Amino acid sequence: MALGAVLKSILVHSDAVSVMSLFMVMKELRSGELTLIPNLDLGLQGQFGITRLRGRTLSAPAKVFADRLVAHDKALFESEQEVLAAGPPAWGDVT
Repeated sequence: MALGAVLKSILVHSDAVSVMSLFMVMKELRSGELTLIPNLDLGLQGQFGITRLRGRTLSAPAKVFADRLVAHDKALFESEQEVLAAGPPAWGDVT
């Protein structure tokens, strides 16, 4: 079982709390299985990134991968904003 799946299982079956990227728990947030703690801003943000050697040009497959990664990161961000905009009713009854 992957680490993310283990952590989600612990959260679902206990009173534990965790700091996780929203994209890791989107399904559980939408289903109401997990909830966000409202008004908790730890100031953490994340994005995918790409590094390469200076002065090197990306190969065609690497360029396709980079373009897809950027598109995926944008889609994740938009999906996370959608969940956050839904507000507390979609998150459950945590006070």
